[in-house]
Amino acid sequence: MCGSVTLPRVWVNNVNMAQRMDLARITARGQATIPKRVRDAAGLAAGDLLSFEVQSDHLVVRKLPTADDAYLQGVSGTLDEWNSPEDEAAWRDL
Repeated sequence: MCGSVTLPRVWVNNVNMAQRMDLARITARGQATIPKRVRDAAGLAAGDLLSFEVQSDHLVVRKLPTADDAYLQGVSGTLDEWNSPEDEAAWRDL
């Protein structure tokens, strides 16, 4: 379930906070749908990576910047010199 709910009028800096409240319910599998109005306002799209941070009594959600796939493919091509089973064994316990 997600959507908006009518709350008692609470004014903060001359803004009616009830008009800005969007809600989402967490499912039994720990999932929640971000309301469309919030996704649009934050510029979120399918496939975006989000980070979650608990700060005292609230949750902070941040959109992480996406990396350029072509750049990563180019860099990964230069990193194969240490990609042998022997290298994996040498670095495994660090």
